[in-house]
Amino acid sequence: MKYGFLAIGLISISACSNDPTNYETDQVSLTTPQGEVTCQLYRRDMVLWDRAVTRPAGMTDEAANQACRNEGTRERNAGGTATSGPTTATQTEAETAVEDGAQPPI
Repeated sequence: MKYGFLAIGLISISACSNDPTNYETDQVSLTTPQGEVTCQLYRRDMVLWDRAVTRPAGMTDEAANQACRNEGTRERNAGGTATSGPTTATQTEAETAVEDGAQPPI
């Protein structure tokens, strides 16, 4: 009987998967100043998993992933899709400051 409860518990836990692929939406393309970014967005209530699938050669992974998380946040707040509303800015304050010749924020 003890093993029966263990088996039921294991089956119950495995049924509650936290695998991001279970929550994938259609991929979204963003136009950024550096070029086109293709994003894989997931759950509308959580943007932590949102990430870039493709990015321009001159863009870092971090910047591309942040653009995708920004788009996920924008969609969540707007309740719309990637085709509605403005595109997402991708530069961080530090990247903008460096391009302008200023010291990046600490």
